Amino acid sequence: MANLNQPAGFRPVQTRSGSPWTGKCMRVAFVASDATAAFVGSLVTYTGESIDGGRTPVVTLAAPASDRLAGAVVRFEYNPEAMGTLYRPASTLRYAWIPADRDVMYWVQEDGDTTPLTAGAVEANIDFTAESGDTATGNSTMELDSDTVGVAATLPLRVVKADFGEDNELGQWAKWLVTLNLDAYSDKDGI
Repeated sequence: MANLNQPAGFRPVQTRSGSPWTGKCMRVAFVASDATAAFVGSLVTYTGESIDGGRTPVVTLAAPASDRLAGAVVRFEYNPEAMGTLYRPASTLRYAWIPADRDVMYWVQEDGDTTPLTAGAVEANIDFTAESGDTATGNSTMELDSDTVGVAATLPLRVVKADFGEDNELGQWAKWLVTLNLDAYSDKDGI
């Protein structure tokens, strides 16, 4: 059975140790001056700024091949001024929650646009696709960019293994578990 094309961004599922992900997250903010939309499952990076008297770090949508990753958006805080908005529209202040932990592993779909990943991709590094997002569901459409798999240390993600789900097989749009390769937590330089 062929895999379904159902991108949903990056979803935390477990840790590198094999333990289940406990749901622990940190509150972050997208500020109104940020002109990019963000979705549940979007990868983000720190900007080096904070709001609320230093209590809330500011994040922005991560760009492929350029940013140290802070994590993926797990949820947005309720916004009474935009009830029913499941994502963060561009140029609006919105608080979100991310697992601020480099050891979290994420479930994600590969794009498989040219050459789908094979079993040989395990332990390789890889990039992700740019965000377009689904405003109806609020889900991210970020995927693994299967054309970038390799050994370059500058690639932001590490492929851990294929997902074991019964509805997943190697090939186009397969689901994989990945972890952060270039993360904001083990970088020795400040922002």
